[in-house]
Amino acid sequence: MVRKMNSSDSAYATAENKFTALIRTHVTKKGISNKYLQELAAFISPKECQGVFSVDMLPQKIFTPSSFIVNLAESGVLLSHFVAVIITPSHVFYADPYGLPPPPAHSNRHLDAFLRRAQESFCKQDEKSADPRDARKKMKKRTHFFPREKKKIFYSGKQVQALNSKFCGLYSLLFCAASEKQCKIPSNFFKSLSPQTLVNRKNDKKCLKKLQEIVRQRD
Repeated sequence: MVRKMNSSDSAYATAENKFTALIRTHVTKKGISNKYLQELAAFISPKECQGVFSVDMLPQKIFTPSSFIVNLAESGVLLSHFVAVIITPSHVFYADPYGLPPPPAHSNRHLDAFLRRAQESFCKQDEKSADPRDARKKMKKRTHFFPREKKKIFYSGKQVQALNSKFCGLYSLLFCAASEKQCKIPSNFFKSLSPQTLVNRKNDKKCLKKLQEIVRQRD
């Protein structure tokens, strides 16, 4: 439910083994850190994912299209929760594995400010050219494709992560990967992550399997 608001076999084996090792080593009872989630993002979503950020360290300048994995806690806080923010030319999508909307501004001012900046983000190709004549030509061509009015914010109202799961970072990474066409995640995949499969953390297994498939596609 969405609501408004080419390499050798050995190279592939090396990448998948490293990916699997990172998962096994760093997804602990305490969850996963920004650092190691960043390493996983380099495997999974290298094109559009801009990285993993504590909520008080989010960038000021944002381009479209892009995606971010956000640790809702400020830097230095160990226990927290990860969400994904995906920015397209037409809208901003906030994806919390628990199916929750963005927290109100008074409870997380850093995230609120970031989402406001995301609403006003524009395509990187709209940046001013060194030659004013080139800039005018580009703007004439692209204005109707990349409007500057504020984008609408949507969020997923579907819970895919069990309350006793520590996979929020991996679900957020999967949300970011789904925004990239080359990851080839079918539209019905997230439908398979139903409330019924939250039991025994079956969704966690599906999430991990899909991420491993994406690593295989990369190589």
